[in-house]
Amino acid sequence: MVLITSINSTRSYDQITTRIVTIVLSIIMIFLVESLYFGNQALAASSNANDDCPVFSIKYGCDLSSWLHLIIDGLMAAFLGVFFHQLAHKQGLKLKKIVEEHDTMKKRRREFTIQALKNHFTTLLFSMSLINKLESMYASDTKNRDNIKDQINRNYEIISRVINDIKNILLFLNDVLEPQIINDVNQLCQTIHQGLCER
Repeated sequence: MVLITSINSTRSYDQITTRIVTIVLSIIMIFLVESLYFGNQALAASSNANDDCPVFSIKYGCDLSSWLHLIIDGLMAAFLGVFFHQLAHKQGLKLKKIVEEHDTMKKRRREFTIQALKNHFTTLLFSMSLINKLESMYASDTKNRDNIKDQINRNYEIISRVINDIKNILLFLNDVLEPQIINDVNQLCQTIHQGLCER
């Protein structure tokens, strides 16, 4: 029985990383467009500047020049860009940690499922071999038939409980098993159950 894991978690991490890069690139594009717009405004204002308020002066009664608007807006955009980049980086690390924890949990659940199925199949094989041995004893021994029949019935009950446990495992832990494995184990359980009903 071969169990193959899916790589959905790494795909989701790659999608998140792509989205973060897209956001950062859009911030950079907004900064460039804003810089071009305010650059044009600054050039237009500097050509119309009067003598009392030169382009780079900061005086009472003078409006800020377009160049100074451009510098302030550029600094604000740079600050926001760095701030959003840090936020995106922290969120990326948190998401990566969550994805890794999810992968670790899924791996542990898969190992538990495999071990539980192995244990149940071992119990099934043991009980079925014991039933075969008891049936041959039942046919040859005429004195202890009632005792042998009780032991056979107890083993049938054990097999029935183990089959129910296997079906419960397949139902509750089906996200860590491949669909083909689930179908094969279900068919095996049905075959064993039909054999028990016929006997």
